[in-house]
Amino acid sequence: MARKVVIVGGGAAGLSAGFTLQKHGLDPLLLEAGDQVGGRMGGDRVDGFSTDKGADFFPSSYDVTFRICEELGLPIIRTKMDIGWYRHGRWVVTTPIDSLGTLLKNIRPFWTLGLLSPRGIWPTLKLAKGLRADAQYLNYASDHKIAELDGEETYGDFLDRLSVPKHLRVTLEGFLELTMGYPEQFGATWIRAFLGEVLFKPTQLYVPQGGCSALSYALADRLGGGIRLSTPVRRIVIEDGVATGVITGDGERIGADAVICAVPATKALEIMPDLSPRIRHALSKVNYSRGIRVVVGLNHRPLPAGWSVALYPEDNTPALLDRTVNLPECAPPGKSTLDLWVGRDRAEELFPLDDEEIVRQMLGDARRNAPPGSAIPNDDDVLFTRVYRWNEAVCMGQPGMFKAIVEMRSQLNQDVKNLFIAGDYMRSPIVNGATTSGVETAEEVAEVLGQHS
Repeated sequence: MARKVVIVGGGAAGLSAGFTLQKHGLDPLLLEAGDQVGGRMGGDRVDGFSTDKGADFFPSSYDVTFRICEELGLPIIRTKMDIGWYRHGRWVVTTPIDSLGTLLKNIRPFWTLGLLSPRGIWPTLKLAKGLRADAQYLNYASDHKIAELDGEETYGDFLDRLSVPKHLRVTLEGFLELTMGYPEQFGATWIRAFLGEVLFKPTQLYVPQGGCSALSYALADRLGGGIRLSTPVRRIVIEDGVATGVITGDGERIGADAVICAVPATKALEIMPDLSPRIRHALSKVNYSRGIRVVVGLNHRPLPAGWSVALYPEDNTPALLDRTVNLPECAPPGKSTLDLWVGRDRAEELFPLDDEEIVRQMLGDARRNAPPGSAIPNDDDVLFTRVYRWNEAVCMGQPGMFKAIVEMRSQLNQDVKNLFIAGDYMRSPIVNGATTSGVETAEEVAEVLGQHS
């Protein structure tokens, strides 16, 4: 008899779980509350354009994610990120270091950013040395050991301990505030992993040829009719210590031999009120930042030639991204996109506004100190707009979260049979953590149901 597995949530974790279950001969039913799957790895297709809602690139340690892309036949390309930084009233440009020439080219901008200033060079060297020493722990691979370094130190405490001067902190924190909101509150272990994998390895960033959302589309295609959209789950049913199914928002009860909960931890707490206090305590340590992303379609390039990104670490001006520099397939020939995103206080201010007003204000902010040679559009000079509001933009990885989640994973099956939790926070709070969690959880389900190949 076929065994039914219900997956709650259609983000990267839920999709990769469904894909893996299919490989084991199971036919899962994935329930997604929204009108499309993908979550933060999702996107839209608009008149020949493709957009990404959240994730922009994959660091080199995304082992499980790369394997899934290979299995799906999804080409991966290396990105080149020339970044403009607006500091002290002027622009400097950094480029990935892959030769002596590019190293020399970066000396002046690194000085301006504080990395090579008299007070900043020693903290920079200490930071880089520490990242190299802990490289086996501070990465996003499926076998990472982040939890072994997880302590009570925040990123703000970590910068204080390294005596990082203010002008260098502005560079390091401004880079992070775009999506993470308040990085000084994050756990130092999590932020160090991010810096080590992204900021200090700029030549090792990759992306699917059609953008990160292309992976979500490919996974959804594989699952086909096994996905039900616009089907929120009100509750996961737990009876006598066993997960037996779910109740949807309209009251439908769907029975299951196993349930995979693949929603953010805040939502998991809502739909699983019967969990034991120790499981709920672990999930309660997971928090998220807030952010807004606006995508506009254009008939022209918005940034100076060769620039991928323009950053404003000193204020709340949105970060500007031209994805078509690395991904020309994301727009029709001769056209481009401009992505603008904000976090922190500015995101809080904009969140209640309607889409049109958010676009107007963010484009206005971007035009205020536009890069030289750029072509930031007027409000009516765009082909289309998309506004993505994120109540749960990035998992904050606060101090102690990793250890608490590792302990919780070992306790879950002791407390509730046939219930499994997947999500980025269950491994590492990034896309590869989500896909890894989805795959490994599906492997556990197949083992429990006796269909492990």
